[in-house]
Amino acid sequence: MSNQITQSQSSLDQEPIVGIIKGLIGEGNTNSSVARALEKYGVTSTEKSIRRFRQRHGLGVSNRAANAGYKITGDEGEVTSSAKRSNPMDDPDAMLRERGLDPEEWLIDSATINEWDGPSADEGMVTYHQAKLNLRRKRPELQLIPARSDGWVAPPRKYSTSERSRLIAVVGDQQAPYYDENLHYLFCGWLEENEPDEIVFLGDTVDYPEISRHRLDPENTATVNECTQSGYDLLRGVRQSAPNARIRKLAGNHDERLRNILLDKPSVQPLYGAKQADSPEEQGAVALGLPFLLRLDELDIEYIDPKGAYDLAQINLSDKLAVRHGWIARQGSGASALATLEHLGYSVIVGHTHRQSIIYKTTHDIDGAITTLTAAEAGCMCPNFTPLPDWVQGWTTVTTHPDGMFRLDNATYVNKTLLWRDEQYR
Repeated sequence: MSNQITQSQSSLDQEPIVGIIKGLIGEGNTNSSVARALEKYGVTSTEKSIRRFRQRHGLGVSNRAANAGYKITGDEGEVTSSAKRSNPMDDPDAMLRERGLDPEEWLIDSATINEWDGPSADEGMVTYHQAKLNLRRKRPELQLIPARSDGWVAPPRKYSTSERSRLIAVVGDQQAPYYDENLHYLFCGWLEENEPDEIVFLGDTVDYPEISRHRLDPENTATVNECTQSGYDLLRGVRQSAPNARIRKLAGNHDERLRNILLDKPSVQPLYGAKQADSPEEQGAVALGLPFLLRLDELDIEYIDPKGAYDLAQINLSDKLAVRHGWIARQGSGASALATLEHLGYSVIVGHTHRQSIIYKTTHDIDGAITTLTAAEAGCMCPNFTPLPDWVQGWTTVTTHPDGMFRLDNATYVNKTLLWRDEQYR
């Protein structure tokens, strides 16, 4: 066996790859998982190649017999093969597939192999093998982007210091990777043409459906990493389209799913607040949080940390107008905006409902002074992916003046056409 391995021309049997594969198998990865993991080392392999690697290196473990079958309890499982002449541990992926289990969804915690001699109808006495695998389900909340290295950094912004009116875009509910790509394309074009002074993301930039408290829709899902990558790509496109705009971001209830899973799952709760090491120049960033995962520092995007649940955060666009993600959902356009205004007592822009509206409310002070307050729902940037929703795609713009007065306009996306003020964008 040793000579066979030494003379093998397979790249899998060359260092350091052979050591990497043995380490992955020792961690309980299936053949499919090992083959996929090797891609980042520039090695292309297959499930069958890893199976042959197991045979060459004799990675099976001998122990006592067990009855064939399988048992799944929650996130743990036990699979026992039938008696075979070949070593079942050469192909643990097949053992899982035979029982309707996806090898990509499970880790092998431990394995036992039983061997015995028995009669064969055509060959006399032969050696039989039987394997038992103890499985642990891979959890999507643990499949997070690893500690990062520095990436693309936005160029320095050019600030305007003149006292003048300012144009602000308030946009949100992209729910990446499910955002409307054509609407996002038009939004980036709008940014290049109109050069707003500020962009406010009002939350739900990413979706994270696999760690939601709602029932998972297996036909429409995305992993944590897919959502994070799509959210970064979206934000980077906005930064490149508006290089001189100030950009601030609120968290939304979908963004908060990452925080919730860390707090709610005892198995991962100790990871809440885990951060990079501090350097002499700066404190390390929290690693399993939106700012770090989305690389907001590199994109020059300010994150408004709620210091708790998402609905605590607020951005003041002037001394008369605020922006929040929103937490009230009432039926009908404008109802949620009005309820939020009445709760807060001041003018506000919200998202959350995926509707668009601008409403006004006049109040009278005890001395007869009149105040007109305004509230808006900004719409959404994701498509209408629920049955017959009462949603409107688009965003809200704000023009603020040096005296604190402001004007709201909705940019509305209808039939693949963007309508804003007297302009149309296609």
